[in-house]
Formats: sequence, structure tokens, C-alpha cells
Amino acid sequence: METISLRLSSRDKKIIQDYAKIQHLTVSEFIRSVVIAKIEDEVDIQLFDQVYQPHRKTYSLKEIERDLKDSYVGD
Repeated sequence: METISLRLSSRDKKIIQDYAKIQHLTVSEFIRSVVIAKIEDEVDIQLFDQVYQPHRKTYSLKEIERDLKDSYVGD
């Protein structure tokens, strides 16, 4: 397994250690899970944008008002 070093203030180190302990994780497990989750979130957003972008259509307020008025069925 590889190692990555990280420089932290003593306050940040304490916060991370305490939080990991509360979650019953080692500091390594906690940092690894947070970093991987962040990367997965970014990839998910990029994939969503790639898939969604070709189907995106914008409407002006006038178009929406017209469509709503046309589809409204009065009593």
C-alpha cells in the first residue's frame, strides 16, 4: 500500500483524529473514504452534465406563460 503525506495545523489534526475516533475509523480510513467520495461525486456530476447537456432546452418566461395558458382548462 502507498503513503501520502499531509500537512495540517495541530487544530485540524485534532479535529480529524477526534472525528475518526467517534466514527470508529482510523484516520487513514476516514481520509481515504472522504477523498474517494469527493472524487466519485465530481465524476458523477461530470457524467450527468455530459448526458443531460444534449437534452437541455431553455424556455423564456413568455413561452412558459403561453404554454400554461394554452394547456389551462377552465371550469
